[in-house]
Amino acid sequence: MCDNKVENTDVTSLLREIKKLQRVNLSQENTIRRLSVAMNAKNNVNNLILAERQRQENHMNLLLENSQDIIIWFDRDLRIVYTTESFLRHAGLVSFGLINGLTYDEVLGSLPGDKWMNELSGAFTDSIEAKNAINLEESLKFSDNDNERMYQIHFTPMFDEEGEAQGSMVIFHDVTDLLQAIENAEQASRAKTSFLSNMSHEMRTPMNAIIGMTGIASASDDIEKKDYCLQKINDASKHLLGVINDVLDMSKIEANKLELSYSEFNFEKMLMNVSNVTSFLINDKGQTFYIKIDETVPDNIVSDEQRLAQVVTNLLSNASKFTPEGGVVTLAVKKIDGNDSECTLQFSVIDTGIGISEEQKDRLFRPFVQADSGISRKFGGTGLGLIISKNIVEMMGGNIWVESEPGKGSVFTFNINAAVGSGQVSSTAPDFDFSKISILVVDDDEYIRDIFLMTAKHAGYKCDVAANAKEAIALVFNNEYDMFFIDWNMPEINGIELTSILRRRNNSNEVVIMISSVDWNVIETEAKEAGVNRFVSKPIFSHNITDCIVDALSQEKKLEKYTALEPSFANRRILIAEDIDINREIMLSILETTGVAIDFAENGLEAVNMFTAAPDSYDLIFMDIQMPELDGYQAAGQIRASSANRAKSIPIVAMTANVFKEDIERCIAAGMNGHVGKPVNLEDIIAKMESSFASEGRSL
Repeated sequence: MCDNKVENTDVTSLLREIKKLQRVNLSQENTIRRLSVAMNAKNNVNNLILAERQRQENHMNLLLENSQDIIIWFDRDLRIVYTTESFLRHAGLVSFGLINGLTYDEVLGSLPGDKWMNELSGAFTDSIEAKNAINLEESLKFSDNDNERMYQIHFTPMFDEEGEAQGSMVIFHDVTDLLQAIENAEQASRAKTSFLSNMSHEMRTPMNAIIGMTGIASASDDIEKKDYCLQKINDASKHLLGVINDVLDMSKIEANKLELSYSEFNFEKMLMNVSNVTSFLINDKGQTFYIKIDETVPDNIVSDEQRLAQVVTNLLSNASKFTPEGGVVTLAVKKIDGNDSECTLQFSVIDTGIGISEEQKDRLFRPFVQADSGISRKFGGTGLGLIISKNIVEMMGGNIWVESEPGKGSVFTFNINAAVGSGQVSSTAPDFDFSKISILVVDDDEYIRDIFLMTAKHAGYKCDVAANAKEAIALVFNNEYDMFFIDWNMPEINGIELTSILRRRNNSNEVVIMISSVDWNVIETEAKEAGVNRFVSKPIFSHNITDCIVDALSQEKKLEKYTALEPSFANRRILIAEDIDINREIMLSILETTGVAIDFAENGLEAVNMFTAAPDSYDLIFMDIQMPELDGYQAAGQIRASSANRAKSIPIVAMTANVFKEDIERCIAAGMNGHVGKPVNLEDIIAKMESSFASEGRSL
């Protein structure tokens, strides 16, 4: 029994030990399991760290490979251990392996420029010794095939915790384009400042003349002095208007709103109008002016007549401005390409002026910039004419350029593309029989004689030419002539003296026409006393030669000077809506001789009321735009919307200083038929009146 008790106790103890061992094993397993989980977690973290590090390295490599900056890393002995691809490209190296481990001197010392060795190497060494980064700016090139560029150079020495040098890094940052952009911006700012200063001068000068001459005229009782002042006021006003037009055109170019309006026109007549505008400038300086039109140029073309004339006028004005007194200005036009339906015309404006340097040429066609600010102060001008001309020419499918040398004059040339017009040059008297006419031209200028010969060939009249008075007298004794064209200013025997000699032959049926570039008023008295019948100004055009012959020999005119009569509108009444007193006075004055009856409205509302009260009384309404009560748009809209008789058909013409295309379109959209710009001139007003009375209610 005792033995059984002992056995039971042993079994119990054994079981307890077994359970203890089981618990220990379980605890060890848990520990091992936890350790395994921890190890796995650590491995995962390490893998994540390695992956992130690899990702960052990939990004860094990608960044360095594509960096536009040149980056070079050196070890403590200034041996190259890394460079970006951009350095290899600039240095003309195909592989980094060619320079890996080489010293600074071995690599950079072989590149162009002594400054690499003498300046940069020394600066880098000083930076390492001073343990300070340095920043430099140098103009460098990395190979003979590389371009010299401006670089900001950042050199940074690198040290460990004990302060021992471990290496260094240098970055070359290309700032060439940035510096150029800064220079361009500063230059543009200086140009605009200079432009505004010059523009202030260009505006204030004529304003001073207008104000000053107005005061002088008001204080004087002398009619001649008043007339002199009025002429100066007129000249100054035209100059001021030209400045304003340049500014407006430039603003349209800047806003990309400059547009062309194409129509068919007679090419030679366009140049005649240009000549009328520019001749007085040229004549004032005693310059010789030629216009040479090649026979191949079409009679009529389709283009923007106003804009083309603007370009030619601008170039001729510049040529005269920069040519000294007694110089020569020539406009030559020829066809350089084309067929029966279209052509390319080339215009050349040639002068014997001061010329232009190569540096100045680069500045000519830039906005707000003149070739030389000192010259602009001397000769004046806004500096906008050439850039405006360039834009117009390019819109016409052409280009413009200049050839010039200082002191040897300039040639401004431009081309345009144009359609050939269907019309022909109209003759003053299409049935006039030129075959029975014989004329003698006396001029020492060969070009003038050639124009007459070319015109005679086309028109069919007989034409002899003489280079001087002696040759002319010899021809007169052996031939009979109906008409003489005689140059006023010839050597030895001038035109007036030759006319006196011819008149002594007592042949009063011959017509003598004097050719001259001077104003007719200067020589009129002396010329008429010598027997001159008529006058024609230079430059000579074939068109006005023919018209002059017809006018002079026509039986209806009987040698009387033809003067176009102003139209008469005695049976017409118009309504002018204008809120400014002086503008109403101007309209009344310029229309005084036409006989038209005028009623004035001082604002838009009054204009509406006056028309609706008597709609059959008015043949035309001139409508200012900016007015109190109702502006011009609103007033026109109310008239069109009213039930008054003729409300829908009465011609309404806008009269405003707003001359942009969108302004004109807005006038039409408001119900108006046309537009005239301010300041108004008699020709525009009369043209609108004639077209309005001829076709009521249509666009004018």
